Formats: sequence, structure tokens, C-alpha cells
Amino acid sequence: MSVHTSQLRIPIVDIATRYGARQGGSASKLHTFRDAFRIPRTFLLLFKEIQPARFHRPISLFFSLLFVVPGIR
Repeated sequence: MSVHTSQLRIPIVDIATRYGARQGGSASKLHTFRDAFRIPRTFLLLFKEIQPARFHRPISLFFSLLFVVPGIR
């Protein structure tokens, strides 16, 4: 998110926060595997929005080679 805000030139502010122990009986809202897949997905979506040509170029090259090369033979 820092990279995205800097590219959009959005001002950011650091806010001091106190951290303490978790309250008894509460559970974490983090899910190891689900969150591990969501983070790269978010990076790809941001990359696609910020630089669409660089995102779609490998996909178009793949399909071009997939259909052109067999047509040459």
C-alpha cells in the first residue's frame, strides 16, 4: 500500500498506536493460507491497474506463440 500511495502522491501520516495483549477468549482474525494467497493476488491487481501494458504483454506473447507457431509448420 505504501508504493501505491506514493505513486498516487497521496500524503501519509504515521499514527502512534499502543499494543497490548489480546483479550482473553478472543481469536485471531488472520488465516495463514487464505491470507498468504490474497497478498500476491492484491499485488497482481495493483500491478495490472498501474501498468496494464506490462501486465498483459506476457499473456499476449504466450497466446501469440501458441497460435502462430503451429500455423507456420
